[in-house]
Amino acid sequence: MVGAALFSLSQTGQAYVLLDLESSDQAFPRFIPDLAPAGLKGLLIAGVLAAAMSSLDSAMAALSSSAITDLLEPLRTRWKSLGDTLKASRITTLVFAVILGLIATLLHQTGGQYLWLAFQMSSLTYGALLGLFLLGLLTQEKGNDRGNFYAAAVSVVLNILLLVLIRTEVIELGWTWLLVIGTGCTFGIGCLFKKSQHLPNE
Repeated sequence: MVGAALFSLSQTGQAYVLLDLESSDQAFPRFIPDLAPAGLKGLLIAGVLAAAMSSLDSAMAALSSSAITDLLEPLRTRWKSLGDTLKASRITTLVFAVILGLIATLLHQTGGQYLWLAFQMSSLTYGALLGLFLLGLLTQEKGNDRGNFYAAAVSVVLNILLLVLIRTEVIELGWTWLLVIGTGCTFGIGCLFKKSQHLPNE
C-alpha cells in the first residue's frame, strides 16, 4: 500500500523528487525528509527505528541464546553461577552485534540488491529444514539421526553448488527452485534410512 501510494503521488507532479531515483527502493527514504509533513515525518522516523531495533535485538538475542545453549553448554561446569551465564550471554550478544555490523558494512560497500542475496543464502538451508520436517511428519518408519544429518548435509552442499552455478550464469535456473530441490533431496535421502528401534526400559 505504501508503494502504491508513493507511485500515485509521483504521478501528480507535486513529488518531483520521486521521479529522479536510481531505484524504487529509494522512494520511501526520499519521501520522509523531503515530502512528509513535520508531524508525520517524526512518526515515520520513529516507526522505522522501532522496526529496525525490534528486528536487530531479536536476531542478536537468538544468536546469543543458540551459542550459549549449543556451543558453550558443555563448559557449564566451569561457570560458578547464573551470573557467569548472564555475562557470557552479554558477551556473545556483543560479538554477534559486531559481526552483523561488519557484514552489513561489507554488503553496503559492494552495492547491488543484497536483500535478494540474503534470500538466496537462506534458501541453502530452508530446503533441508523443510525436508526434515516432512520426513518426521509423513513417515513413521524412515529416518534416523545419522540419516537426517547426511540428508541435510548433502542438500546444503548441493544447493551451494547450484547457487554458485546460478550466480556465475553457468546454468539458467531460478534460485527459488533451490527450496524445492533441497526439500526433495533431504526427504529422499532421509527415506533411505530406517528409523532406529529403541527398546522401552523395563
